[in-house]
Amino acid sequence: MNALSLQNAICTNWGKPDFIFSGLQAGDLGLISGGDGVGKSFLSDLLAATAATGLAIGNIFTPPQDRGGVLIIKGEDRKADHGRRIQGLVKQIDHDFNHIDFNNIKFDLICLEGQRMPLAVKGLKCEPVLTDQYNKFVEITAGYQLVIIDPLIMFHTLDEDNIGMDFLGRSLIRAAFKNHQAIIAVHHSSQDSILNSRSDHHSGRGGTALPAACRAVWTIRGMSKEEGKKFKLNEDERREWKLIWNGKQSHGPESAGVWVKRDENGLLYKPTRGPGMESSFNGGNNDEWE
Repeated sequence: MNALSLQNAICTNWGKPDFIFSGLQAGDLGLISGGDGVGKSFLSDLLAATAATGLAIGNIFTPPQDRGGVLIIKGEDRKADHGRRIQGLVKQIDHDFNHIDFNNIKFDLICLEGQRMPLAVKGLKCEPVLTDQYNKFVEITAGYQLVIIDPLIMFHTLDEDNIGMDFLGRSLIRAAFKNHQAIIAVHHSSQDSILNSRSDHHSGRGGTALPAACRAVWTIRGMSKEEGKKFKLNEDERREWKLIWNGKQSHGPESAGVWVKRDENGLLYKPTRGPGMESSFNGGNNDEWE
């Protein structure tokens, strides 16, 4: 292990950070957390499409400076379900942008259809250990700039305490460093987070070691009944709105929370105006209609 001296740190021209997506560099781990059915998988698909195309699809994420290959590994649902979602994304891209050559976009999806891919399991003494699947994972994800695994629970059988989550997080980081890529895991929120409409970056289920290992964390949740009353929405309107909160950004400023809507196909997008309102909506820290 080579130490970095003070003199070398001062004299070396390090250049600017090479961000793959948002505040994630090669070797970084990111996290998307949310409750069941809130739309975190749709959000991860939209993030992946933004990274692969370099376009601000849905006007939610800032596209990267340099687009690159993206691989999503989905543990749940059928291949046809994901195929229809991708078709919906393509229609949205066609609607919002012109002259897109999809032949030059590297956007791949592996569907496990309910079959687990445990990268880490409990050993004979209940200690966390890596599996042969981990080596396979490193192999199949090589060559992609961004990898998304969804949901995280299907990629391990460890206890979701700090010991297990720290081991899993650091193992994913090692894979990301080896392949010179960023990895984003999609994770379920805790029951407390769901019941209390929390948006902080520790709202994911299990030990806090996992978000601590991440360099960027996004949380997605529904609009609470209290917020619906505040914005004067009926129950059907309230259920259409989701809040995306970027609660951690280690290599840059955290972006403000933003309210998005879910259309009839499940796709998320950021409207320019609120329902029934004449003025635009700012999903920032004040969380108020302007």
